[in-house]
Amino acid sequence: MPVSKHNIVIESDILPVGLAHYLTMKESPMRITPLGNLYVLFVALILPLGTLPATGQTAPQRIHSGLPAATHGHSVLGEAFNEGPRQHAYLMKGMSNIVFPITTSKPMAQKFFTQGVAQLHGFWYFEAERSFRQVAAIDPACAMAYWGMAMANTNNANRAKEFIKKAVDKRAQASPREQMWIEAQSEFYKATGNNKDRDRAFLDRLQAITKAYPSDLEAKAFFCLFSWQMVGNVPIKDYATVDAIYAEILKQNPMHPLHHYRIHLWNGKDDSKALNSAALCGPSSPGIAHMWHMQGHTYSSLHRYADAAWSQEAAARVDHAQMNRNRIMPDEVFNFAHNNQWLVEDLDYIGRVHAAIDLAQNMIELPRHPAYNTLNSGRSATNGRMRLLQTLQDYEMWDAALALCRTNYIEPGDLADNQIERLRLMAVSACSLHEMAVRNEVSTELEGLKRTKKIVTPDGEKALKDSEAKTVNDVLTEMYCYTALDAGNTAGAAKVLTELGDKLPRERASQLWLRIGNLEKAVEVAKSALKAREGQIAPLGNLVDVMYRAGMRDDAKEQFKKLREISGYIDSEDMSTVPLFKRLSAEAVNLDLPSDWRSTPPVLKDIGPRPSLDTLGPFRWRPVAATDWTLINGSGKRFSLSDYTSKGRPVLIVLYLGSGCPACVDQLNTLASMAGEFDAAGISVVAIGVDPKRNLNQTLTQCKMPKGFPFPVLSDQQMKVFKSYRAYDDFEKMPLHGMYLVDGKGLIRWQDTGYKPFTQLKFVITEAKRLLQLPEVAQTGATVAETISVN
Repeated sequence: MPVSKHNIVIESDILPVGLAHYLTMKESPMRITPLGNLYVLFVALILPLGTLPATGQTAPQRIHSGLPAATHGHSVLGEAFNEGPRQHAYLMKGMSNIVFPITTSKPMAQKFFTQGVAQLHGFWYFEAERSFRQVAAIDPACAMAYWGMAMANTNNANRAKEFIKKAVDKRAQASPREQMWIEAQSEFYKATGNNKDRDRAFLDRLQAITKAYPSDLEAKAFFCLFSWQMVGNVPIKDYATVDAIYAEILKQNPMHPLHHYRIHLWNGKDDSKALNSAALCGPSSPGIAHMWHMQGHTYSSLHRYADAAWSQEAAARVDHAQMNRNRIMPDEVFNFAHNNQWLVEDLDYIGRVHAAIDLAQNMIELPRHPAYNTLNSGRSATNGRMRLLQTLQDYEMWDAALALCRTNYIEPGDLADNQIERLRLMAVSACSLHEMAVRNEVSTELEGLKRTKKIVTPDGEKALKDSEAKTVNDVLTEMYCYTALDAGNTAGAAKVLTELGDKLPRERASQLWLRIGNLEKAVEVAKSALKAREGQIAPLGNLVDVMYRAGMRDDAKEQFKKLREISGYIDSEDMSTVPLFKRLSAEAVNLDLPSDWRSTPPVLKDIGPRPSLDTLGPFRWRPVAATDWTLINGSGKRFSLSDYTSKGRPVLIVLYLGSGCPACVDQLNTLASMAGEFDAAGISVVAIGVDPKRNLNQTLTQCKMPKGFPFPVLSDQQMKVFKSYRAYDDFEKMPLHGMYLVDGKGLIRWQDTGYKPFTQLKFVITEAKRLLQLPEVAQTGATVAETISVN
């Protein structure tokens, strides 16, 4: 990975502390003298922010004012710019072929604007905002750049309002058509009171653009989008009329990305009407993960789970490739967890059991962050666990379940629901496998919960809610059912199973009724399970199994034919290891069917072009390599990342903004107080700041520990490490706060970058221990051969 180079040689001792770090020029190297210092200060203070000339794709370097030194990571352009992308955009492959001309004399600004609009159509809002920020960097007078930033913040009204205000301020140079776009957004965010009137007025303004500029397909496309999004306040009277607008646009541009919106329009109403769009949505914007994901909405609704799984896997692979390219953590990406949990579910539905388990475990493994991924956040950790439990139970993977319950994959967690669901899985697994020791262990723990009605969490004991206490009773009741069956008490088992009703999965209930000997009830419950899960391998396979074991051989064979029709995606590993499939193979032979009862997947003609999945990206997310560096401390001693990784030693790298940043110093002092905990966990700590070597002492003297900071404090005066680790605002030319956990193999396992230092250090050490205890991971990100070193 190429490392950015500075073009200024600075005698930092003759400049105010901090200013030297922000000065860069495009011209030949120069040396700043005392008189030059006054000149630089004068220029820096009068240079208008955002007035960046630009040529080419990469935003140019410029002399920057000393103001960023005082902001310590906060944007000088306003609070709205603190969040969102702070690194350059680049022109991406696989964007849609839309046309949206704007007023600009900069061809590159137009290219990035067009890219931003394409990303808006794919709901890729973070990257859309980055593209529009690049437009503003190239052409500061472009009002539509800020319109785009507002559009990219449709889910963040506060930021959107600030951006559209800037668009209004700059609209004098915009065309009449562009001014209509800006006015529509501006009036929307200025509106108060009745949201129905606000939304209606906004749609009317979009329609006014389509009438004034009939050739503006984007006005029609966005009208279609907002008609669907605002349907709660402005009902669609006639869906066929709206669909006709889609047809009109697609007639002129068959690969327009509004296939995305058309899928949403018909989803849950008549998904068959969107099959053509499902076939073309991903290919219309193959570089945007969400566009592949959207195909799965249509296919899932039509019970075409294999096609849904293909689409969601394509989305996951594109996401994984972009994450590695942009060096970001998975759950920072919109819709990532939603897509992957749905993919796990559809893999379960088509019988790809080990693939489902593997991806669910990967979701659990992913780095966690208190802002966007915890066990209780509804993101990857939560959804991965939910889908893992589902697949293990759907396919009776009891051995795997018991093993995983002893690991962090199915950890107790700090919520009662999590702890109880784990105990339930252990109970059912132990009872099914006749593991008496585990059964007794779980029973004892459940009886304790029933008696005390309290759960133990990291924060102490908490009282169980009534609903949670009832669930504990339900698990004990189910355990009694197994105990009664083992003792030959079928009447007792039937009684409690009837009491449980739908409180346990119907597939499992049907198997219990079979053991009780009530064959008619077993088949009835198995049929009801299939009715609720049409087109899925597990319930249909269970029905075949129950019918066969109930002596209904002809009925079993008839259902087996249906099972074979959808079985073409089951992997060979699953056929030989999944208990349900092994039973079905034995039963198939007795029904005069092949023991390998899988069929060849059908050749479909309505799925559109599909690239090889491997060309889109990796199936799993894996961490990327950390750039190596060699830097010096205040005494001139050299330290390298490889000093740690060559010995297999993980290291926590903290990028801080110098001795003049109070929040940074507080962060370092907190780290110092916890250094013993990190060391006990086998993790070294290194702090890297922007101060020159001779000024590092200004940081060291602020340490509250008697013996000073118990970790190296190093100088990255030229901010090469900051830039390589993307803790740098390319637009405003300033460093950002960063924290990175690099494992003993040199892979970045966790990170946080932004305008504020990360201060939840108890979370960091807990998460670091979890990540470093996971099974060994392989590197899939680009290896960085070049290292960063001091001059």
